[in-house]
Amino acid sequence: QNFKFNLPEKLNKDARIKFELLDRHGNILNKSSDFQLAAWHVLTSVSQPLKKNFGDISFGNSRLDIKNFKIVNTPKTGLSFTNKIAYQTTLPMQMNRSDNDETNVITARPNSIRPITKFETNLLLPTETTNLVNWANPQGSMIHGDKLYIVYESNTKKKYGRVVMFDLKKLGRAGVIGGGKNRLRELEKLVNGQRFVSTKMLQALDSVQVGPEFYTGHGQALSFDAKSKRLWLMAEGDDAYKQSLTQVDLKTLAPVESADFSFTDPRSHDKINSERNFAIDNTGNMYIVSVVTNKTKKDTNLQNGDVMLYHGRMVDGKPKFSITPTVIRSKPGYYTQFLSFNEKDQKLYYITDGAYLAIPMTKWLVGSLTYPDFDMGVYATQDGGTREFEAMDWGPTHQSYLVVNRGAELMKGQ
Repeated sequence: QNFKFNLPEKLNKDARIKFELLDRHGNILNKSSDFQLAAWHVLTSVSQPLKKNFGDISFGNSRLDIKNFKIVNTPKTGLSFTNKIAYQTTLPMQMNRSDNDETNVITARPNSIRPITKFETNLLLPTETTNLVNWANPQGSMIHGDKLYIVYESNTKKKYGRVVMFDLKKLGRAGVIGGGKNRLRELEKLVNGQRFVSTKMLQALDSVQVGPEFYTGHGQALSFDAKSKRLWLMAEGDDAYKQSLTQVDLKTLAPVESADFSFTDPRSHDKINSERNFAIDNTGNMYIVSVVTNKTKKDTNLQNGDVMLYHGRMVDGKPKFSITPTVIRSKPGYYTQFLSFNEKDQKLYYITDGAYLAIPMTKWLVGSLTYPDFDMGVYATQDGGTREFEAMDWGPTHQSYLVVNRGAELMKGQ
């Protein structure tokens, strides 16, 4: 039966509680497991990252010299790249429903081309903003092994954020993953309410690690470098023409090296707007997409909404990039959200809200990309709305995942 008792003094945050049930003779009938205060596991012992300044970095070629880019038309997604869309929120973002089973589904629309058929709820993520983590605003993410890494923007400090690691294997053992059960949000309520918990809830708490706060920018450009075994994060700098490239340790979730730089055109010496979408393939090649605007098309055959590709790699410790003379017309939706590389099919996945384009990487680089090469997924919720896509990830078996917002969740491709 339930019972209550009063303690003579307030417990501190490191307190542990254990109950023993005794009979009237003092014999122990039963012992409880340990109870402790519900709190996120925050990693704080971090040394200052090594800071560099690459200065101005010129591309290997100039946009002005190309004049006439090869234009490849893309299939029409039906989503505007000039008009903002209205997002559809989901019931699980309402915390008063956190004890209910919730499974959300987004399904590929008929105009999709060889798409991932649908995505279903795999893990409902925390969604209430706190001073520690802006859980309501996940941005870039990456899956490495059994672990999901998500960059969250700070709620209090502009252009700062944290990396949070979710151990998917441990969460599965704790009964958190599967069937859309909202247990991680139940745990979130216990943490926010300063409640004491035990057993599987403690296991779930140990499965989530919150990294220290550092400069992340908006946090959209996150990728994994197989060579250094680190996360790489591309962030916009103090102004529109500065960027930073940061390496993040997988264990400490803290930056170990960061460098500031600017991109310039080698011919005009014009600085190029900082870009926030960045991917690395399994051999260390880097890719950045840039969307052409009316201000940046210059005297070429480019149009507003065209998608350009910058590609390169680190040479003598500095990034070296070139511009691909093949341009995609036009972007699949309004907000560019993420750029992902899938090792299995060797394609770049260009993500906007509600849609993606899968583009053969090598064909884009060598200029042989044509209209039939595109795969395209355009998605709608069960009610016909659009979710806010934040990132696309690939599991150890190349299983596809989406991180979506409003409310935040990890969805698994089918």
